[in-house]
Amino acid sequence: MKRVFLSILSLTLLSASSMAQDPVIMNIAGEDIYKSEFEYIYNKNNSVATSEKKSLDEYVDLFINYKLKVAEAKRQGYDSRETYKHEYEQYRMQLSAPYLKDEESESEMLEEAFERYKYGVLSSHILVKCSKDTTEAWKKINMIYDKLKNGEDFASLAKEYSECPSKENGGSLGYVNVFDMVYDFENMVYSTPIGTYSKPFRTRFGYHIVKTFDKLENFKDWRISHIMIKNDGEQSAIKADSIFSLAKNGADFESLVAKFSDDKATIGKGGDLGFVSNGFFPPQITSQVKLMKSLGEVGMCGTAFGYHIIKLTDLVPFTTIEDLKPYLATKISKSDRVEAVSRSFMKKLQDKFGVSVYENSLSIFEKLVDEQSIEGRENLYRLMTEPMYTFYGNVYSQNDFVPYMKDRLPLIGSKKVKENVVNFIDSKQEGVENGDIVYKVFNSYILELLVEKELETVAATNAEYRNLLKEYSDGLLLFEISSDKVWNKASSSKKKLEEYFNEHKDKYTWSEPRFKGLVVCSVNKEVYDKVEKILKTNTESEAENLIRKEFITDKVTLVKIEKGAYPKGANPAVDDKIYKTATYSSDSYPFVSTRGSVISAPQEYTDVKGLVTADYQTYLEEEWIKELRKKYDVTVNKDVLNTVK
Repeated sequence: MKRVFLSILSLTLLSASSMAQDPVIMNIAGEDIYKSEFEYIYNKNNSVATSEKKSLDEYVDLFINYKLKVAEAKRQGYDSRETYKHEYEQYRMQLSAPYLKDEESESEMLEEAFERYKYGVLSSHILVKCSKDTTEAWKKINMIYDKLKNGEDFASLAKEYSECPSKENGGSLGYVNVFDMVYDFENMVYSTPIGTYSKPFRTRFGYHIVKTFDKLENFKDWRISHIMIKNDGEQSAIKADSIFSLAKNGADFESLVAKFSDDKATIGKGGDLGFVSNGFFPPQITSQVKLMKSLGEVGMCGTAFGYHIIKLTDLVPFTTIEDLKPYLATKISKSDRVEAVSRSFMKKLQDKFGVSVYENSLSIFEKLVDEQSIEGRENLYRLMTEPMYTFYGNVYSQNDFVPYMKDRLPLIGSKKVKENVVNFIDSKQEGVENGDIVYKVFNSYILELLVEKELETVAATNAEYRNLLKEYSDGLLLFEISSDKVWNKASSSKKKLEEYFNEHKDKYTWSEPRFKGLVVCSVNKEVYDKVEKILKTNTESEAENLIRKEFITDKVTLVKIEKGAYPKGANPAVDDKIYKTATYSSDSYPFVSTRGSVISAPQEYTDVKGLVTADYQTYLEEEWIKELRKKYDVTVNKDVLNTVK
C-alpha cells in the first residue's frame, strides 16, 4: 500500500532551472513552494494517458492539502522517528549511487579491460604468505628476489620457496587473462615485459614475484576444419598421429579430409566445422583452438568421438569495445576493480574538498586505544586540541574527531570495524601504522564527510536529485501520519464505525434482499446431523464456535464454514438452500446447513463493513483537512499560478 501511495504522490521536480530562476508559486505553513514542482505534478496528472483530468484550481486544492499534511507530520516529529530516518537513509543512498561514481575512471577501466581481453600472458609466480607480522614475509620475498637478480632459475626458486600450490609446476599459472586474478596481481602480469620478472609486490594473499614468458592473442571467433579419426583402439592413435604429421608438414588438408576423415557430415565441405561460437564443440576442441595463434596452424586433440586434427581457417579479431562492452561492464562490477574505481573517485573528492591531515595528529588516538581506564581516556580527551585536518577550506581539531572515535571504541577488535579501501592520510604519523585501528576509523570518518559533502553539492546543483529526495521524504511522512490520523484510526475502532453506520444508515441500501448468517458444509451425513443439532440449540455465534472446535483441527477439516450477507448468485449453497434458484453439488462437502435469515437492508456496520470503513476514512480526512486549513497559513501567488502551462 505504501509503494502505491508514494507512486500516486509523485511530486518529482524534473525542471532543470535553478531556484533563482524558479519563482515561488505558494507558501504553505511557512514553506516556499516553487512553480516547477506544482507545474510538473499538474501536467503529469493531466497527461493524455490520464483518464480523469482536473482543472488548475482543483489541483491547487489537492496540492495544498498534501503539503499541509506533510507540514503537520514535521510539526509532530514524524521526521525524527527512527523508522522514518532508517527508510529515508536507505532510499537516499540508493538514489545517490549514480552520483557517487567516477565516470572517467570507469571508462578508463573499461578500456583497459578491453585491451587486456585481447591477449593472455603465460606467467609464473612465487608467493610468500603474510602473517600479522609482515616483516619476515617481506625479508623472505626480497631474499628470493636477490637470488633471481644473481641469475638463479625462477622455476627452481618457485619449487623451493613458493607457498602457492603452483610451486609443483615451477610456479606456472598458464595463460593469465583479464579477470582471472585479483586486480593488483593482474596489473603486474600485464605490465611486466615478456621474458622478465617483476619486483616484489603485495596482494591480499601475500607478497609475489611474477615472471612472464609469452603472449597469446584472443580472438572474437575462430573458424576451424577437422579430420576425425574414430577411436577403435591403439591403431587409431597411430593413424591420427601420422595424419597430423602430414598436415603439419604441408600436405593438402582437404585431400586428407576426403581420404581419412570419419566425419561424414563434413567430408564434402573440406572438414569445415564453422565458427567456434556457432557450434556446440567439446571443451577439448575449444581449448585446443584457443591455443592456436595463426591462420593455417594445425593442432590435435582427443574427445569422446575420437581424434581430431584441427586446422585454423579464419580468425575474427576484436575490433571495437562495443563487441564486449556489456560483458566487460558486468565483470568489472563483480570484481575488485570496483574498489579501484572507488579509490580513484574518493581521492578526487579529497582533492576537490581540500582534505589534508596534519603530521602526527593521529598519534594521540593510538594512545587512546591502548588506554583502558575511563580516567585515563578522559585525560587524553582534554589534550586533543591540536589541528588535525583541513576540509573545504576550514581547519578542524582533534576534538572534532573525538565523538566519532568515542562511538567506535567499543568496537575495537570487532569485525564491525572494516578496512577502508581508501587511505586519506597523506602525512607521517608517528606510532600509527597503515592498517592500525586508528587509520581505519579515521579513514571511515573522512569518507563519510566526503560523501555527505558531495551529496550536498549534488542536491544544490541537480534539481532532479534534490526533488526526488524531497518527494520520497514527503511521501514517507504523509503515509505515516495518514495511517495514524485516518486509515488505522478508521479500521481499528469498531465503536466509531458502528456509530458512523447508525448515523448514516439510510445511505446503505441493497437493491435486493440478502441471506445473512452461517453456511456450514459437511463431509458426510453423520457430521451434518451433529451440525444441525448444534445450530438449533445454540445462538449463531455460540454455534459457530462449537462447530469450529469440534470439526476443524490441525489434522482434519470435516466442515467448511462461511459467514456473510449473500445476495442471489453469490454463494451456490445459499442459492440452493435458501433461494431455491440453483442446485448445490460438492464431492468434498456435499451436505449444507444454514443458520440465519433473509434481510432487505444492512442491520449493522459489519454487513457493509468495506463501504462504511471507506466512508468513515473520507469523513476523518475531510475533518482533518478543515483543522489543518485553520491551523496553517496558505498564500498563493496568482500571477505565477496563471503562468502554469
